[in-house]
Amino acid sequence: MKVCLYLGVFDPITLGHISLVNQVIEELNIDRFIIFPIISPKHKPNATPFEHRYKMVELAIKEVDKVEVSILQPIEGSNFKSIFQIIRKNYPNDDIYYLQGADTFIKNNEIDKIIEFATPIVATREGMIANDVFQDEFTNITKGLSKDIIVIEEKLKYCSSTFIRDNIFNETNIKKFILEDVYQYIIKNALYASAT
Repeated sequence: MKVCLYLGVFDPITLGHISLVNQVIEELNIDRFIIFPIISPKHKPNATPFEHRYKMVELAIKEVDKVEVSILQPIEGSNFKSIFQIIRKNYPNDDIYYLQGADTFIKNNEIDKIIEFATPIVATREGMIANDVFQDEFTNITKGLSKDIIVIEEKLKYCSSTFIRDNIFNETNIKKFILEDVYQYIIKNALYASAT
């Protein structure tokens, strides 16, 4: 079985995330796709509380085949290697893939540990593959790795979660980038109110 993992803050999850999930499932014939919202993202200490981010992911994927949301319990001093060791124990005989955006991949200094347990999938935005700076960074990171990296160019125009948070009360700008159920959840729970 092919299992794909997608760790992220998802603050909030956007249509871009969902489109990418569907694209990966289709292009790589993924059997099971698991989204893991990060409980306490160290790089984003002001992230929306986990319970809200988890619920928004649940709402976004409720009608998406082969996709589920799960909790990956944090371990004291956890890193990618310890996280993937836990995942490998849960899926000992499966082909594991790990999806991340190109910007995260470029900054990831643990890619050599990830490839021990999973095949990385790097999602690039439109035009990024042709960008010389990206190509140079990508080549430097992947040089000498024992496993190929799968690169997928996102089909849907990119929209960041930051854009959603910053423009939540400007409906005309964000409605095309976020699911209605997620939008209603944000409004009902007054998330991102301080962003305006």
